[in-house]
Amino acid sequence: MKLSPSKESFEPLAKPIVLVKRRLNKGTEIEPHHHDWGQLLYAHRGVITVKTDSVKYICPAEQAVWLPPHIEHEVSVLTDCELSSFYFDRQQILTLPSYSQVIGISPLLKMLIVEALNISASYAWQSVAGRHLRLIRDFIAIAPAVETSLPSPTSEKLLRIALQLNQRPDDNKSIEEWGALLGASARTLSRNFKKETGISYTSWRQRLKVQIAINLLHQGLPVTEVAFQLGYQSPSAFIYMFKQNTGMTPSNITNQSRQ
Repeated sequence: MKLSPSKESFEPLAKPIVLVKRRLNKGTEIEPHHHDWGQLLYAHRGVITVKTDSVKYICPAEQAVWLPPHIEHEVSVLTDCELSSFYFDRQQILTLPSYSQVIGISPLLKMLIVEALNISASYAWQSVAGRHLRLIRDFIAIAPAVETSLPSPTSEKLLRIALQLNQRPDDNKSIEEWGALLGASARTLSRNFKKETGISYTSWRQRLKVQIAINLLHQGLPVTEVAFQLGYQSPSAFIYMFKQNTGMTPSNITNQSRQ
């Protein structure tokens, strides 16, 4: 189901920091748009993906997506979710990242965000509520980046690899095997992957598996089943890869989906 962005996405911000809350059903897609201000998207429950012109982010409840001004993006809802968007005017983003990224949400920042849901839209900037929102801003500024973004390759051969791996994430062909299949040297493919996406083929494939795994885990699939669907011979190998890339275990995601 296509959904228009919130009205706050286009109107001048009424306050230096504005919070917009929405309940969204699985399958909802918010149409592409951009803002003149910074935005933090945080799903208290459920999983969303945020796609820009060059990269796709997937975001479970322990993480959030930061978007600086003027980044064209669209949001897809993979499971029923409760979504909070914090909008920050230009004076409030001076200490925030200048590029889009996924950030980790600490227990303290999560608590602050949850408490912010009770703040009135008409709050006074110098009030306790205003200080509360500024504190959220300050914790966003020091939040660690989580490298699960999936940059998109652009050349024909690499797009063929990306499409195949999206359709068959259990396909574990090496870059040498892809080279033989596509009529290109492994060295050329590796160099182009790094040039077009900024990461190696191995790292790109792992990030894809992480994004698919988060979606499957939130759908309630057991860890063992997810591991096998992604081409792992044992759950332990999958768990190790997942933790190395996200800082969380698959069971963290499973527990979130049950809350």
